[in-house]
Amino acid sequence: MLLLSALGFVTERPDFLDIAMLYALINFVSTIAILKFFRYRALGRATTRGEEV
Repeated sequence: MLLLSALGFVTERPDFLDIAMLYALINFVSTIAILKFFRYRALGRATTRGEEV
């Protein structure tokens, strides 16, 4: 993200900042999804008594 932002600043193209911010948001959401999967072994709703509802 820092590299994309710096590249956009040097080349005077602010579009790269938008791309860097989108990239960071996608990485954040992906990290949360992966951590949730490893914790609960499912990406869906919470289950009761180990059964899927």
